[in-house]
Amino acid sequence: MKGEWCYFKSHLSKEFCERTIRDALTVDSFQAKTYLPDGSQEVTSELRRSTIRFLYPNDSRFAELFDIL
Repeated sequence: MKGEWCYFKSHLSKEFCERTIRDALTVDSFQAKTYLPDGSQEVTSELRRSTIRFLYPNDSRFAELFDIL
């Protein structure tokens, strides 16, 4: 693995993780897109099969998560 990372065993409680996941599942999701060489985007299951959600630090439900990160 390249890049910087760290590992903290048991830093986040089970309850915190469950609450964060529960709250994240209420955020709108959408199909991830693939960027093409010409800069356009498309949804293509041959290259990428994922549903994504974006969490933002200004959403009060995720403020504590972003403070930790």
